[in-house]
Amino acid sequence: MLGWLSKSNRSWHLLCVYLVSLVLGWVSGITAIVCLEFKDMLHAKSIRAWDWTDVLAGALGCAIGGTIHWILFKHW
Repeated sequence: MLGWLSKSNRSWHLLCVYLVSLVLGWVSGITAIVCLEFKDMLHAKSIRAWDWTDVLAGALGCAIGGTIHWILFKHW
């Protein structure tokens, strides 16, 4: 698992989306996933820079952060 996260900037995607989802909820986390990938594409100046494994790492962060957000703030 750590080897998979160390490639590219997947750990950055996971951490950033986790924090956004934890504070603002899963909808904001999904928005963060798309924005981070769009940023990567703009930096590379190519549509081929879209990386589905980065999206998967972001989705994992969104699921964890969104679940904790829901438990803390919505589950009363």
